[in-house]
Amino acid sequence: MQGNELALVGGDIQQKIADLSDVIFKMEADRLCDRINDELALGAARLEAVRIPAVSGKLPEKISLGISQARLLTKIKKAEREAEDVMNILALRQNELYKAEAAYICLGEELEKCKEELRQIRRKYEGSAGELTARRMADLEMSEMVAIRYICVTKDRRQAIRTLCEGIGSLRGNTYPLWKGAVMGAVSGTVKENFGRAEFLRLAIIEEMKLISEKFS
Repeated sequence: MQGNELALVGGDIQQKIADLSDVIFKMEADRLCDRINDELALGAARLEAVRIPAVSGKLPEKISLGISQARLLTKIKKAEREAEDVMNILALRQNELYKAEAAYICLGEELEKCKEELRQIRRKYEGSAGELTARRMADLEMSEMVAIRYICVTKDRRQAIRTLCEGIGSLRGNTYPLWKGAVMGAVSGTVKENFGRAEFLRLAIIEEMKLISEKFS
């Protein structure tokens, strides 16, 4: 009688652990953290790469000032758009990470409940006689170990997600503003070098640069 009761009480919890573990396994197969970590590294590299083309070199001397001004502004706008694309992509990835973290929290909490319920069942029937009961207890213990394993997975992933979110936040909140400041400073130097004698034109370009920067802020 105890064996039948034990089978009925523990079976539903084991099935729930199996279902939760399957969800976590599928999330792991998606490799979200690995993919976003690669994108974060790529985003930082792209941010560094698009900084230089906007300001490099002396503009062609044989071209009229109007065309040179337009070429410089085109480079600035292109660099700003490429940098903004990087920031927008990382913002989307950060939202994905927040959703994944919430899912891991819920899964971990459910597994904790299942683990505790299994422990209570095992304590209740511990020391009971019968081969069937002994096998069943061992089976429940194995399910408890599975729950513990995947609880550790959820904790590890939550830590990895927090680390990635901090990295993205630093890139968006610190590196990107510094990048914009560097672009503005370097382009201002380029403007002075190329249009230093035409003060009205130099000031016009700098003002337009400020408008572009504000637009993408």
